[in-house]
Amino acid sequence: SGDKLFVGDFNFSTINWQLWTALDGDTCAIEFINCLRREYLIQHVQLPTRIIWSQILHILDLAITNDEFVQDILHLSPIGNSDHSTIIVKCKWHVNQQFTNDIKYNYSKGDYDGFRHYVEGTYNAEPPDLVHDVETGWRILKGCIYNGRNKYIPISNFKAWRHKTEWKYPIDKETKNLIKHKHRLWTRYIETRDPEVEQKYRTIRNAVKQRSIIKARGEQEAVAKECKLNPKKFWAFVKSKSKTSNTMGEIIITEANGNKLLITDDEQKSNAFVEYFSSVFSHEPDTLFEEIPKVNLAYDMSNLNITDVMVLNKLSKLKIDKSPGPDLIHPRILKEIRTQVSKPLADIFRLSLKDGKLPQDWMVSDVTAIHKKGNKSSVNNYRPISLTSIPCKIMESIIRDHIIEHFTKNNLFSNKQFGFIKGRSTVLQLLNVLDKWTEALEDGGCI
Repeated sequence: SGDKLFVGDFNFSTINWQLWTALDGDTCAIEFINCLRREYLIQHVQLPTRIIWSQILHILDLAITNDEFVQDILHLSPIGNSDHSTIIVKCKWHVNQQFTNDIKYNYSKGDYDGFRHYVEGTYNAEPPDLVHDVETGWRILKGCIYNGRNKYIPISNFKAWRHKTEWKYPIDKETKNLIKHKHRLWTRYIETRDPEVEQKYRTIRNAVKQRSIIKARGEQEAVAKECKLNPKKFWAFVKSKSKTSNTMGEIIITEANGNKLLITDDEQKSNAFVEYFSSVFSHEPDTLFEEIPKVNLAYDMSNLNITDVMVLNKLSKLKIDKSPGPDLIHPRILKEIRTQVSKPLADIFRLSLKDGKLPQDWMVSDVTAIHKKGNKSSVNNYRPISLTSIPCKIMESIIRDHIIEHFTKNNLFSNKQFGFIKGRSTVLQLLNVLDKWTEALEDGGCI
């Protein structure tokens, strides 16, 4: 049911689409026409789509539908050295597409000087020294950041660029003019078959192809140079070359009685993933842990005093291309106004450690299921990605640094511990093993 559109190179050069007839000897073409008539299908392309210079033109590329919803078919010049013209099929469809009302901020064009002055003036009007609980302190700071964002960060004109279809990728004006000139020459040649027009078309076609190669090569070089500093740009480039879809389709789960259940509803999919991810989490026993052997420490762990400088250093190292957490505070904002918010955040961190409490926003995360590999209909082939509050992660990072420093000073890490420690990695571990093997071989031993 519904509208159907079939496009492609069907390679029936013996069919006359004006009369819907084929040469008597071409039984395959005759059967193809009979199939279209039997299924009440319509073939819309009426102009030649393939040209071999100085030979007969043919209609090989077809657009077949089951109803009259095709408004127009445009014939443009071939891409590169192809001898098939480019066909654009314009259809009249009514799509029930729901757009979210989420506001998209353009953080790259924000007035951060004004933002900083606003935070300094507004936040000082409600001094944090009067705040006696983390929830109130966080509410005041978050409200100040929200208000400043609404004042000094422009909203992206989301709908404007979403519906724009022409020149999706940036092309310089000269290349655009060459492409338009190429299309005009192609149309003139199809109408006149003039050899001079053919030669002009080939010259412009080669020029467009050369400029396209240079443009593509420059983009690839830019991606290669920035792949370490900006890995998102690299993976966006890889995704643009992939033909696979990342959208989540139907999910199949196995019920308690062993029956397979097909899930299409989004809420049911969410519940299925929650149940699966919960089942594979580690469940700690209620009994006490085994007592760890006591070690004589050379240094006691000092009390953690989170200073404004610590917070400022962490804010300065934020990666602005990361996504915000559930509180919707973008890392670009925190990094730009780091001098103004380092003290308020440090006050909240100290109060949180003192009371043993966290703001409610910091205990919430946005969980997304990411496909790993294999069948997309199986929940076993997905892994969860959690987005949490960036200020909370900053405090966690400071606490982690303090613990790591205590372990390092007292030499509590095993020599076999390589993961998650600065200066150590599995690569270094492999190099150490290779060094030992080399020494053994040089000494005449065996491995």
